[in-house]
Amino acid sequence: MVRLEDVRVKTERYRWGEAIQRSFAESRGRKLERAIKRIVATVAAMAAAKTSNAAFDERERIATAEEAVRRAEAERRRKHEANVAPPLDSLVEEQARADRLRSFNTALREGRPTGRARQLLEWSDACLTAVEGALSAQALEERQIAADLFGATGSDD
Repeated sequence: MVRLEDVRVKTERYRWGEAIQRSFAESRGRKLERAIKRIVATVAAMAAAKTSNAAFDERERIATAEEAVRRAEAERRRKHEANVAPPLDSLVEEQARADRLRSFNTALREGRPTGRARQLLEWSDACLTAVEGALSAQALEERQIAADLFGATGSDD
């Protein structure tokens, strides 16, 4: 009897591999000498299968590593989005407040206010100036740096 090592041919559809015949036995009606060509062919097939399996394993390892990188990048982006969304919502609210104050001040001016209405307009103008100052490009840059929203260079997504 001749027993060879267990070698399986891995494929995309059958990852564990289909077994190659590995044992050849003599019987009353069959002599082992007649199977020598099949044994040699089987050894050659096993060698080819090992080469193919190594390439398959390498492709699988690379695909797994690439998937891990994609998952890590997706997680990094998800965390970044979660960090940026609240400050962005706050900025949008501040901009809406500035728009409302601007509209209010314009309407109040058209009525030519006097007395307390004039004081309200002056106070509202000061509030609008403060909000617009907080929304200026320089102020936004400083707020982003303080919150570290886009890294040191501001180049994150």
